[in-house]
Amino acid sequence: MGSVNDLNGQFQYFPLAVFCGYDLVSGDDRFGAEGGLQRTLMLETEMERYPSATLANVLAAENAAASEDVRAVTFWPTLKQMLGETDSPSARATQLASLLDAWHDAGGSRVDKNLDGNVDDPGAAILDAAWQGITDAGICGGISKAGCKLLEKRISRYEPQGQYSGWHQYMDKDFRTLLGKPVKGKYALRYCGNGVRKACATEMWKAIDAAGKTLATFDFDSVPMVSKAQVMALASGDEWLAKGANILLFGPPGGGKSHLSSALGLALIENGQRVFFARTTDLVQRLQLARRELGLESAIAKLDRYDLLILDDLAYVTKDQAETSVLFELIAARYERRSMLITANQPFGEWGKIFPDPAMTLAAVDRLVHYATIFEMNVESYRRRTAIDRKQHGPGRPAHYATSKNVAPVSPRDNQPHP
Repeated sequence: MGSVNDLNGQFQYFPLAVFCGYDLVSGDDRFGAEGGLQRTLMLETEMERYPSATLANVLAAENAAASEDVRAVTFWPTLKQMLGETDSPSARATQLASLLDAWHDAGGSRVDKNLDGNVDDPGAAILDAAWQGITDAGICGGISKAGCKLLEKRISRYEPQGQYSGWHQYMDKDFRTLLGKPVKGKYALRYCGNGVRKACATEMWKAIDAAGKTLATFDFDSVPMVSKAQVMALASGDEWLAKGANILLFGPPGGGKSHLSSALGLALIENGQRVFFARTTDLVQRLQLARRELGLESAIAKLDRYDLLILDDLAYVTKDQAETSVLFELIAARYERRSMLITANQPFGEWGKIFPDPAMTLAAVDRLVHYATIFEMNVESYRRRTAIDRKQHGPGRPAHYATSKNVAPVSPRDNQPHP
C-alpha cells in the first residue's frame, strides 16, 4: 500500500499495483473488473431459454448475449429503482425512461437488422445520449475532476463493441448500496449524490431528460427569432459541413442554446455525420493537458475526424493566456476545413473578457463568422419561466414512474410553458 495526498485531501491510501485515480481508496479499486463475469451471467441467462445445450442453442445464446447491451440488461433494473426515489422532472423524461424499460424487457439488443447504421431499438440511442450525464453524476460527482479524468484514462465509460468494461459496473454496486440492497464487498465511499438517494435520483433524471433534447421537442414558438425551416435545413448538414462553415448561438442562460445545439448534433448524427459535443471548459482543459505533454497538435488533429465540433458555453472559459491560446489554436486549425457550433452567453463585443489579447479576440471572431450562421436567442430563461409557472400553478409533475403502456407519446410542445 502507498499513501497519496490528493487534490481534495480526502483519502489516504491506494494499492500501488492497481492505482486508478487520486480519489479511490483501497477496496474501491476493482473498477471495471467484473465485465467478464457480467458477460458470463448474460450467456447463462440466454441458455436458460433452451431445453438442452445443443450446438445450435449454444451458438444462438452466444449471439444473443454478445449483441445485448450489458447496461440495459444488468444496470437498468438498478437505475430504474433509483429513479423511483424521486419524481420525474418532465413528461419527456418519463417517456424516455419508459422506452428504456421497454428496451430492457425486450432483451437490450443492439442489433441493426435493417443495416441502416443505427441500433433498431430507440432505447439504445436514449441510453447512449444520456450516458455522459449519467456517469458524470454517478461517479464524477463524488470525486475530484482530476480523479475522474484519470479513471476515464484507465477505462472508458462504456465500450459498445466489447462491453466487457465500463462505469456501469461501478455505479451498479454503488446504487445498490444506496438503495439498501445486499452487496458483497461494499465500496468505502458513496459516489452518486454524495450518498443521498434522492439527490442521486434527481441527477439521474436530469441526465435522462437531457437525452430527449431533440428538434422535435424544441419549442420554436418560444424563440421566434429562430427560423424552424432554417434549422431543419441545417440539420441535413450536407452543404455547410462540406465547406467547414460554422453556427453560432448567442443569448442569455436558459434560452435554449444547449438544447438546440445538442438537438442539431443528434439530427446530424442520424444523417450519418460525425459530431463531437463538449462543454468548452472541459475540452479546453483537455487541450491544456495535451500541450503540457507536448501533444497539442496531435490532440487537435484527432478532432478532425468529426465533421462538427460543438462547444457549449464558450463564455465560461477563464480569461487565462494558457486556456484561451489553446482555444484559439483549435479555432484556427478548423478554419475553412471542419465546422464548429458554439454557444455563448456574451455577444462578440464582450469576447475581450474571454481572450486576454485584443488581436487574438479579433482573429478568433474573424475565423468563426466567416461562412457562419448566427442565431441570437434573446428570450427569457426557460428555467425561470418554468419555475414561475410551477409556483403559480403547482408542480404538476407526473408520477414516480410509468411504462410505455400508460404514457401517451410526447408532443413537441409537451412540458413547455405557454408564452
